[in-house]
Amino acid sequence: MRLVHALGTGVSGVGVLGARGDRLSRLKRLDLPIAPGFAVATTAWRLTRLAGPADVDATLRSQTSAALAALELESGHRIDDAKHPLLLSVTPSGRDGSGRAAPIRDVGLSDTTLEGLAARAGATFAWGAYSDLLQDVCLRVHALDAESVDRAAPADAPAAVQVDGLNGLLRACGRSWPQRGRAQLAAILTALIGAADEPTALVVQARTIGAADEWSGVGTVYTREPTTGKVVPVGRFLPGGDWGRPDAPVAPEMDLDELRRHIPSADDDLRRGLAGIEAIQRDMCEVDFTIERGRLWFDDARPGRRSALAAVRIAADLVAAGLIDVDTARERVPPSALEDLRRMKSPSSERALARVLSWAGA
Repeated sequence: MRLVHALGTGVSGVGVLGARGDRLSRLKRLDLPIAPGFAVATTAWRLTRLAGPADVDATLRSQTSAALAALELESGHRIDDAKHPLLLSVTPSGRDGSGRAAPIRDVGLSDTTLEGLAARAGATFAWGAYSDLLQDVCLRVHALDAESVDRAAPADAPAAVQVDGLNGLLRACGRSWPQRGRAQLAAILTALIGAADEPTALVVQARTIGAADEWSGVGTVYTREPTTGKVVPVGRFLPGGDWGRPDAPVAPEMDLDELRRHIPSADDDLRRGLAGIEAIQRDMCEVDFTIERGRLWFDDARPGRRSALAAVRIAADLVAAGLIDVDTARERVPPSALEDLRRMKSPSSERALARVLSWAGA
């Protein structure tokens, strides 16, 4: 009974890996740089409901431990290493992956590994990440009430004070948080599987950090211009930003042209990957990425938001490229988009409307 699958292996499909897990596996099979990791399949969720959590727990722990050992080898970092710890992000991956599911980040962070994260991204970042992790533990693992958490970790208190307060709250509730990374991961996986109200996979990846230095950051790019549908990537990059803690960038936000001048090698890797992403996803995509010390990592690639005009152009281009059929193209242009095109009354909107109507007769 396989509950855990490495990303990018032969196992695929939303029904097994959830939407996010399936998208990341597709990117991995394109040989694009994604943070190494694995997925706990929806099978674990289903078996928990059938056999009970205790019956699934031993198998899940064993397979997760093996997957973590492989992840340590691939990443070059080890769980609980004081100087260069492997930290993890755990993200729910349901069937509907249109939005950003809230991950639990920096799993493996402890009193011992805090120093290693501080060396990697600074003490302020490390203490803030530790506080964020413990708040997630209180709210999402142990389901403590938000008011108690707020009292234990006032928003205006230094992060180190918040950490002490949250640890105190957990001890007072008889739920002290383990200092070992494997025990932390096991508790989080069990809690997230139990809390999901539909079949859900969990994606576990090595943590990438955009706040490492001036050659780091996070960004989002569309594979096409979302207003017109032109095959021109557009996006933004936040130097020194991080998906976990985006509040302290080291420089103003950049567009892609500025990113090319700032970190040209990462920009080249990003642009090379976008065409392949659109081909394998068979749609215009909104792509999240992290750059850590000049190295690019793709974080996700989901169908992107678009205007009515862009929806028609993109669908037509994908039909012409043989990536989708006409029936799929019609589904990609909802009735509301047709109304938008009729109201625009411009030459481009009239051409787009005529194209959609021609599909109706196809």
